Amino acid sequence: MRTFIALGIPLSPNCIKLLNSLKQKLGQERIRWVNFDTLHLTLFFLGEANQMQVNEIDSVFKAHISSFAPLEIALKGIGTFGQKNYPKVLWLGVEESETLKELHAEVNRVVSPIGFTSDQRGFNPHITIGRIKSIENIQLIESIVKEASNQSIQRSMVDRITLYKSTLTPNGAIYSTLLEQDLMGKV
Repeated sequence: MRTFIALGIPLSPNCIKLLNSLKQKLGQERIRWVNFDTLHLTLFFLGEANQMQVNEIDSVFKAHISSFAPLEIALKGIGTFGQKNYPKVLWLGVEESETLKELHAEVNRVVSPIGFTSDQRGFNPHITIGRIKSIENIQLIESIVKEASNQSIQRSMVDRITLYKSTLTPNGAIYSTLLEQDLMGKV
């Protein structure tokens, strides 16, 4: 099964309003929007995992990840990945924090012995909100990104880490929870 480890991000009413406004502004473009109820910050894309590996991840979450304290996630800015004139992904930025970096490093450390190789591109915290099929008005998306590049969007506390299963469909990925671990350390 196709899997990844992430932090689910609860959205404020203002953030949902912003995302719906963004969808409306870019309504003429070919963008496959992510279901806003399932937005998450990926810490580690595992790829294919079997049930034995899932059980091992559950064990290392309990032993090593549970001691992390809940952490604040600050969403700031909107951006794209891909070439300037051919963007492929639309995302919300996530401000880096020491706790987030430490959690990411620990997740990498504990899943490596289970048989997963970390992404060598480094950690670039973001939340994918849309996958761009094609853009007719590149100036529009550039102006939206420029206008929102330093915009504070929301702050929220995250108190659990989740192992998700990702099922690919013609209408986009469907995410289901395989296991969750509460972050139970002291704040």
